[in-house]
Amino acid sequence: MIEFTTAVHAMTAFINGVPREGIFIPIPSGTELKENIKYKIEIKRPSKTRSLDANSYCWLLCQKIAENVSRDGTYISKEDVYRRAIKNSGEFVDMAVTNAAVDKTINAWESNGLGWLTENLGAARNLKNCTKLRCYYGSHVYDMKAMSRLLECLTDECQQLGIPIRPQEDMESLIKEWGDE
Repeated sequence: MIEFTTAVHAMTAFINGVPREGIFIPIPSGTELKENIKYKIEIKRPSKTRSLDANSYCWLLCQKIAENVSRDGTYISKEDVYRRAIKNSGEFVDMAVTNAAVDKTINAWESNGLGWLTENLGAARNLKNCTKLRCYYGSHVYDMKAMSRLLECLTDECQQLGIPIRPQEDMESLIKEWGDE
């Protein structure tokens, strides 16, 4: 367990009861740390990662949706479908950045990959000269639960559009493969 106490200019972390100076710990935006209050950080084992078969199925569904929606002459790419699904079902973090760093932060975040998206939510409350960004993670870092939610979002859209999809037992087998990897 790691415990730490904030101070105006420094942070001391206690790792297994031993004080350590100069340790930097990322704190989620919107978290208000108060002086001389003890905080705890929990470290967990990494979650199971998604399988390549599930990733392939994700892209197949995105392609089928794109083709179906594009039939009326309005083109939409599988990448657009994927990005929309990430925003509709994906995991994100909200962060406040200085106004001067907004473009640089967006470019750095989105350079991680196709599903790494940002939304500018406007001025950050209680932070002068700061902007709040919603930053979505790309599916290549998803665990089993997050990838399952993404696939559910895409299969739901397929069903609404009348696109045939794999039977439920096939979907369950894809999800089970995450545990076997």
